[in-house]
Amino acid sequence: MKFRNFFGKILETANVNKNGYSANGYRYSFGQFTIDRANRIVVRDGETVALTAKVFDILAVLAENPGRLLEKDELIERVWPGTYIEEGNLARNVSTLRRALGDDSKPHKFIETVPGRGYRFVAEVAYVADIPEPQDREQVASSRDISPASPDRLRSDISSSGTGTRSAWRAYLFSRPRFLSLAVLCIAVAAIIAFRSEGDRLRQIDLVSYDRAKRSKLTQEGNVYGGFISPDGLYLAFTRLASKDERALSLRQIATGSVVDLRPPSRDVVYWAFAFSHDSSFLYYIAREGGSDFGKIYRIPLLGGTPRPLVTHANGGLAISPDGRRLAFVRIDREKGVASIVVADADGSNEREIISCDGDSGYYSLDWSPDGGSLMYAFRRHGNDHDQWYLAEIPAAGGTERILGDVSDTPVFGAKWLPDKSGLIVNAVDEGTRQPQIYSVSYPDGARRRITNDLNSYVGFSMTADARMMVLPQTNSNRQIWEITDGKASTPTQLTFGNETHYESVSWIGNDYIVFDQDENSSYDNYNIWRMRPDGSDRVQLTYGSDDNTQPSVSPDGTTIVFVSRRSGKRQLWRMNADGSDLRQLTEFPNGIFNPRFSNDGRWVYFGTSEAGVSRVRRVSAGGGEAELVIDPPTQVWDLSPDASRIAFLTLDRSSGTEHTWVRPIAGAATADTALAFKPETWMRWSRDGKSLYYNSGKDGSQNVWMARFDGTAPRQVTDFKDEKVFACSWSSDGTRSACIRQANSFDAVLLRFE
Repeated sequence: MKFRNFFGKILETANVNKNGYSANGYRYSFGQFTIDRANRIVVRDGETVALTAKVFDILAVLAENPGRLLEKDELIERVWPGTYIEEGNLARNVSTLRRALGDDSKPHKFIETVPGRGYRFVAEVAYVADIPEPQDREQVASSRDISPASPDRLRSDISSSGTGTRSAWRAYLFSRPRFLSLAVLCIAVAAIIAFRSEGDRLRQIDLVSYDRAKRSKLTQEGNVYGGFISPDGLYLAFTRLASKDERALSLRQIATGSVVDLRPPSRDVVYWAFAFSHDSSFLYYIAREGGSDFGKIYRIPLLGGTPRPLVTHANGGLAISPDGRRLAFVRIDREKGVASIVVADADGSNEREIISCDGDSGYYSLDWSPDGGSLMYAFRRHGNDHDQWYLAEIPAAGGTERILGDVSDTPVFGAKWLPDKSGLIVNAVDEGTRQPQIYSVSYPDGARRRITNDLNSYVGFSMTADARMMVLPQTNSNRQIWEITDGKASTPTQLTFGNETHYESVSWIGNDYIVFDQDENSSYDNYNIWRMRPDGSDRVQLTYGSDDNTQPSVSPDGTTIVFVSRRSGKRQLWRMNADGSDLRQLTEFPNGIFNPRFSNDGRWVYFGTSEAGVSRVRRVSAGGGEAELVIDPPTQVWDLSPDASRIAFLTLDRSSGTEHTWVRPIAGAATADTALAFKPETWMRWSRDGKSLYYNSGKDGSQNVWMARFDGTAPRQVTDFKDEKVFACSWSSDGTRSACIRQANSFDAVLLRFE
């Protein structure tokens, strides 16, 4: 066994005695769980329950006060002393705790919510002493004798022979605090020596204290998207959101905060996948122009100048080799349904495809090894039951990939090597909180430590060449449901409230109820379905659990709701009664399902799928069965006409690389295709009379609802919101009211400095 692993285990258990008892002498137990406050762990049936620090603190405070109502302010003060925290943060932590304890069904058996007040721990709590009961009188006498040993007694113990001598000596030493402290100190010194002498050189993973980061807000303007730090730590490249629909390529000097635009604000260009040359003199980036679904790779001098195009088709993963002579990127060919990693010379010439996969799988976050001999990437492998994620390494010239670590059922977004390849910095979803976090991982033994440890979501990161500074993107997103009567956006009514709340879709049961999905813990990965009156009253939860129940659609007669759920392990179509009863699975489709829609007679359910990287529309009987293809062209945004005879959809024209909106008759209909002169941003809906389409438009940054009629008149703006995007919208049966999800986003960058 390596010294690293051996001493690591000793130091991890330094606060626990040989019988497994905690150093403070007390534990709390309830149900199948035991709380060890000294070692800050929770055990269920011998297995440790993964909890973040704040979630553990909330559980400890609640368990220490069983049966007592703890007001929200008191809980916040005890868990976050001296810190301003929104109540929503407390609620999300409690939700995470309930899920970890298996207490997410109602009525709750451990943590009770007192509406408007706080929380009460309702389980019976036992206070357990960690000192085991002596088994005989000799042990009792020994445990009560705490007087110092006399020299004669000590010599007598030492002069005893055999195992008894060693046991007595150890018992004497470890019963004395000074000797215990000395022993732990010796172990620590030995561990440090072992860590340092294990290799021929000092390892960066051991020298940098990644668990003690100095955190600061690098930006506070709310318009800094995709921040990427330069290798020398002097600059931050990012997309500057100049207005509601304009983006600039910008550079910020970290020391002074001054900002210059390398490319001016534009409505038609999107920037992503930044990479600096290793001397920080050039910036590489991908830019997409117009309606294309891929971008071009450019290089621009850091002090400004004319960008030079290098590669004409790239989708992400841009990385520059250590010697600056090669670049690597990901290319997706949607027509062939293939994703590939491509390596080219620094000027974009001499392209070589080194590995490829089907279009439903994908490569993320490429990183060159420090010696330039290989590429590391995160990979999502699409399966019939569910997706799997892992990190892998492949020679830069091509060959067989080598998986690094374990295959995971939760997303792994990417990783970067430390400069000496002694470890990796990994961006992955925490299985307990379902939130993307940042980890340091030792290589090759795989020892893992958290760098971030909160309920913020961190997707993507960049770091300096010496790995002592790191920039994380910080996105604050808030979606709320609003009700609009007769299209009069001048007097909208907000129906939901809270911070960092997320709603994905909204539908109506006739004119009486709004059905919607609500994110349970701000992770975008754990929705449940609710209903409420159009005035926001009479809220009732219809689904429970962590199966991600989302995208509800109501049958024309209002009796049935279909929705997408992972209850069977993958995203499939389910149905239930309008009150949440009689759950039944409708599909066993090999691909993921999204955006279900009932036909007007209630006999069919139409839905979208992703097949080899191409989105298509299929349908299945409302009672379940085999799914059949509706139309062949790839569809992005789509909706079904009220009489189910036509489908409106946004599709990509392969020949021109631009997007177009069409209305196409479904098999058997007599009408011809119709081209429409608009492009929806994220959604569109047919009017109840089938004579027009509602949609949100990129022309105004998706902030408003627009309507296009089929009589040839120009589209007109329906609402007049000045801010917040209209993420989704749905109309009541009589067409007089609409429920809209409006979304506000802000983007900033967080800087971490490591000692």
